[in-house]
Amino acid sequence: MQRSPFSAMLIWHAVFAGIILGGLGYSVYETASRAPAPGDAVGKVRGKSEAVDVQLAVDELRDKLLAQLKETQKRHEQLQKELGEAKQELVVEQTLRKSREEQIRLHVRLEQMETDYRRQIRKLQQQLAVADMEHESELDRLKDALEAEREKAVLLEQELLVLRDSLHEKEQKIDVMSQRIQQFEERESIRRADMQWREKNVDAFFLKHPEQFRRWTSRDGKYHTMAKFIKYDDDGRRVYLRKANGRYIWVDVDDLSASDHAYIVRRVLPVQLGRLR
Repeated sequence: MQRSPFSAMLIWHAVFAGIILGGLGYSVYETASRAPAPGDAVGKVRGKSEAVDVQLAVDELRDKLLAQLKETQKRHEQLQKELGEAKQELVVEQTLRKSREEQIRLHVRLEQMETDYRRQIRKLQQQLAVADMEHESELDRLKDALEAEREKAVLLEQELLVLRDSLHEKEQKIDVMSQRIQQFEERESIRRADMQWREKNVDAFFLKHPEQFRRWTSRDGKYHTMAKFIKYDDDGRRVYLRKANGRYIWVDVDDLSASDHAYIVRRVLPVQLGRLR
């Protein structure tokens, strides 16, 4: 912690007073040591008188030093008070200086903002003039576009008339197609009835000849048909079947179910063994 000059001066006064008092004490000790022997009464009285004088001088000097010390302390307190007032004045002055500097900065900033504002105003005026010119040109373009749209509308009306005629022709075609669909549905109904009749007859045939036909099923179980095993392909990949309606078909062995594989093995294995014999 840094001490003020007044505190240092007060400390030096106290040290100086201590040195003086120490010197006086040492003088009293020397005087007492130089006193005559105890048998000499006159010398003893003289030594006591000198010691008393020295003690009085020491007390007087101490009182003076204490008085000076108190005065110095009062002066120190007064100077501290003046120093505090000076510091307050200095703080106020610094605050005022900062306030003036801040005012100057704000003034400069205000001038800069005013300059920027005027620059922006000029820029906006230029943009407004350009926008007016562009607006006029855009208005002319819109007028031309409106005229073109009117011409397009006239063309669209003509196309609409053509489309109406085409729609009438398509409606006539739709009527024709509806009649054809109706005829197709009638033929499909007749075909379904015929298929049902054939299925009933095939089932009756299967009941009469069960040993000749069996149900063949696909590997995923979704499809099946009634047919008779005719032969096994030489490469072992296909079987030749005859359906109940007399139609012959080739079917891949990999597409058949496990039960069909077992049936093929039962039919083909004896034949192959006979060939080996």
